[in-house]
Amino acid sequence: MKRPSESTSSSRVIAGASIVAVLVSGAISCLTAVWTTQQRDVADRSRELLQERRQALLDALTVIDWVYANTPFRGTSKTPPRTWDVQLARDAMNRMYVYCRDPQRTIAVFVYAIGAHNPEIEQPQDLSPARVNAFRREVARELDFSLSDLDDTHAWLAGLNGAE
Repeated sequence: MKRPSESTSSSRVIAGASIVAVLVSGAISCLTAVWTTQQRDVADRSRELLQERRQALLDALTVIDWVYANTPFRGTSKTPPRTWDVQLARDAMNRMYVYCRDPQRTIAVFVYAIGAHNPEIEQPQDLSPARVNAFRREVARELDFSLSDLDDTHAWLAGLNGAE
């Protein structure tokens, strides 16, 4: 038979161990909840950044369309100029600088696609559908997919019957 002091001592040890177990379990639960919340926040932020990147790149493609809509190509008749606000290009460029993973590369391909140049030190370059596809490939790279077999001969619609 145990002495009363041994029984009390054992009860205290068991009670202390139980308290420690509850505290450790609570701490693990709290840490798990914090970690899960942080992971969710990171995933949400990643989705938000991807959406902003995607929109900036699609806006840049729209700018390319505006530039090409005002460019006569071999074998096509000159269409009446379409006016558009150059601020669209500036906004797309600014957002590409902010949201693209490799903004220098992406903007260099964008500038190449629209034929932008510094008239003080560079000659203008002819635009071509291949330049549109170069930017499309860059867009795909930025969005983590591949566009390898794009047809440069049908890369851009210069006009369609009945369309303005």
